[in-house]
Amino acid sequence: MPHQGFPEPRRKINQVPYFFAGLVFSSLVAAILYSRDGLSAAGWLFGLAFGFVLQRSRFCFVAAFRDLILFRDGSMTRAVIILLLVATAGITLYQYGLWNQGLPLPGPVKPFGIITMVGAFIFGVGMVLAGGCACGTLARMGEGMARFLLVMVGLVVGASMGSFHYGWWRDNFLYSSPVFLPQVWGWPVAVVVQFLVLAVLFGLTVLIERRRQL
Repeated sequence: MPHQGFPEPRRKINQVPYFFAGLVFSSLVAAILYSRDGLSAAGWLFGLAFGFVLQRSRFCFVAAFRDLILFRDGSMTRAVIILLLVATAGITLYQYGLWNQGLPLPGPVKPFGIITMVGAFIFGVGMVLAGGCACGTLARMGEGMARFLLVMVGLVVGASMGSFHYGWWRDNFLYSSPVFLPQVWGWPVAVVVQFLVLAVLFGLTVLIERRRQL
């Protein structure tokens, strides 16, 4: 019996029935999609697997910056840097293969300007105040945290407003031409420089963590 004046501990909810219900629902959706288009079914299953990994890993871009600065905890920062290293290797191989065949590269390079800094500042402040980035918001919504429904509404409204006003920002505040480093320095140098920058950031993160332990 809990001590007088203290709230009773919350009863642990058995989540096994919810797991099987979700499994049955996901399997039915996958079967329906597969009967129409195998690629859609594969996308559905990949999305489920990605969401599971995202939730279990507690991955969040906000934590990657916030925890390192406030608590000198760089575990999530190191995870993001490793993610960028792996993505750099994979994207480089894919793009180089297309470039070597004379095919257009996916993902057009955008010009840089004050619009980039303003957008990054607004989004960064919003992430910290909301307590999660887009990935973290989706994961927390799946966990049943109702306040992140409001965060998602804010994301949708903000993205819609940004899309509506983007033309004005683009016409008045973009002042640089797109820069694609492999075209400027060549593929080997551009890739090596990016890997070196990420390696330096990884080392700085480790140093900051060690200072916390001193």
